[in-house]
Amino acid sequence: MINTGNRKRSAEELKINGKQMHNVNEYKFLSEYINDKGTETTTVDKRISEAAGVCNEILAVASSNELKHRRIEIGIKLAKACPDSKLLYNAETWTKLKTTDIKQLETVQNNIPFSASHHNCWILY
Repeated sequence: MINTGNRKRSAEELKINGKQMHNVNEYKFLSEYINDKGTETTTVDKRISEAAGVCNEILAVASSNELKHRRIEIGIKLAKACPDSKLLYNAETWTKLKTTDIKQLETVQNNIPFSASHHNCWILY
């Protein structure tokens, strides 16, 4: 469906330069996932997945012997800065968050063991 204000049209009606446009369930535009339901759920799910990847990368850096005595310091600095920013990047533009999306984001943010809001140092061990 194509939302054109108060009127919705089916994709069969949309042609650009004589080419028929295809209907898709979701697409990525400027790092945001837009779905046919008009919700932010897809973006929230992708951000949670990306934040988990960042956490894994931070753990890999913090456990690297190449950094020697600086690995803990660098790991903590990365842990304070990276997961929250990856999780909540561009969140100020999310206008269609459902209550379940908000709860899911809060749960993830509260359970990132070394997020900026917790300052836990379990990565030291």
